[in-house]
Amino acid sequence: MPGKEYASKMVKVNFTQGEMVDLGGRLAEQHQEFEDLEIQKSAASSDFTSRIKATRLAIAGSFRKIKDGFEMQRHDCLVEYDYNLSMVHYVFERNGLRTIVEQRNMTPAERQMGLEFKKRPFSGNNFETFMS
Repeated sequence: MPGKEYASKMVKVNFTQGEMVDLGGRLAEQHQEFEDLEIQKSAASSDFTSRIKATRLAIAGSFRKIKDGFEMQRHDCLVEYDYNLSMVHYVFERNGLRTIVEQRNMTPAERQMGLEFKKRPFSGNNFETFMS
């Protein structure tokens, strides 16, 4: 009889008690890893969802700016008082152009023109000298 010959076949093998404990530990680790991955997936998905939403809003804003040709911005405007017309003009200057962006009627207090005083140096302690 020549040497023994072997062939690979599927055979039912019952686990020992120690192997069952090891499999249970491995199952618990795999389940925990699965749960951790699900949480990370959810966080990443949420992050990507918010980033996509922000990018969509930026695109929509750019489309609107191009379509309208302008956007509203806050700028400091020069306040000019026109006492002849009793009007207050708010003037925006950009690229050498002046644009009245708003105008309104003067309030009664604004209609009172300020008086210009000439400042003279004070000499002495006499009030009359100071006022003359």
